[in-house]
Amino acid sequence: MMDVEKLKSVWASVDERLGKQELLKESIIREMIRNRSDKSLHRLINYELHSFVLCLFSIPLMVMLLDIKYFRVHTQWGGKVFVWTMLVVLVASVIWQLIKMTALMKVDFTKDLKTNSICMNKYDIWIKKEKIVGICMTPVLYLLGIWMYAILQVHAFLWIFLACVYLFGMFLMLYLYRVYNRNIHSIRQSLEELKELEEEPEPA
Repeated sequence: MMDVEKLKSVWASVDERLGKQELLKESIIREMIRNRSDKSLHRLINYELHSFVLCLFSIPLMVMLLDIKYFRVHTQWGGKVFVWTMLVVLVASVIWQLIKMTALMKVDFTKDLKTNSICMNKYDIWIKKEKIVGICMTPVLYLLGIWMYAILQVHAFLWIFLACVYLFGMFLMLYLYRVYNRNIHSIRQSLEELKELEEEPEPA
């Protein structure tokens, strides 16, 4: 009878240790997933912050362009249309970057998964719509630039510069959206993994 009681006691002790090891393993996995997600989230926030700063500093440059006599923008209505269009786009972009950064900063992987999933799904939809708008707007801005250059009759090197800016801008935009999608996918995958861990039954 004593042997049976000892066996039960040993088995209970082993079972308890296994349960603690399982909990420790799960805790380590959670921490690894959260660290991976935090890195992707910080990358997205940094991208938005850099875009915000770039657009913000571009606004006074556009205003200064109106006063640079060499380009004669202030005397040509075509130049004014281009500059004012760019100013509207830049101001809208600054506001949009702030909205996106605010949404990203609400994501906290130590808190409710449902809220985080809603924020990331919303952000994912925003980025997809932004990409469509960007692909449509870039050629329009480029054509406005061509129109302004034609009216101002600029030198050949400025035409080359405009073409290079357009090609670089399109390449950079497509590359950045690939980076955005990769980080968004990583975060959403991590949220799914954390959800699966929460749904797993607790060890006995």
